Amino acid sequence: LLITHEHPDHWFGLVAAFADVEESYALADVKAAIDATGPGTLAFLQGTLGEMAPTEFLNVKQVLTPGVETIDGVQIETVGYRDAEAAVQALFKLPDYGVLLVGDLVYAYGHYFLPTNFDNWSSILQELEGHPAYQVIVPGHGLPSLPAVYADGIDYLATSKEAFAAATDAEALRARLLAAYPDRPGAGIMDIYLPRLYPA
Repeated sequence: LLITHEHPDHWFGLVAAFADVEESYALADVKAAIDATGPGTLAFLQGTLGEMAPTEFLNVKQVLTPGVETIDGVQIETVGYRDAEAAVQALFKLPDYGVLLVGDLVYAYGHYFLPTNFDNWSSILQELEGHPAYQVIVPGHGLPSLPAVYADGIDYLATSKEAFAAATDAEALRARLLAAYPDRPGAGIMDIYLPRLYPA
């Protein structure tokens, strides 16, 4: 199991779904964040999901450092990024296959989970555009995509930055993004991040 970042939709339930997998990998900062937030997240979601919830949260066993190593015969390069969709996020390169596992650095043609660091996140996507050897992009949300997905993300972040600057409250931002992208899936994610952008 390669864990890209600490958001629970990327690790919650893995311990139950893959109970027989003994190896799980994450950057040190990501492991620390999961260790810190895991018990609270587990308790909250057990209250929401009841007996459908697992009984424990993921205990990441192997700490990755940025660089290249071989896991199960596959060469994997780990790269760490800060201040994009998550505070810390790993990207995994599989050079033998031309595949990038980009986690939530990319949402494939859906609505993005927005913080306010639009420029830094956009600069990361621009950097990734400069890796033509990688033609299969596996995003954290959405289907595997071609490198054109980066340009879509850069456009979405630019539009979101302008909308955020112009919006006076959460519903105004929602309306602007839905008007700009009326057919884009995943609008429900706004219900998660808008209260964080506009706390009561």
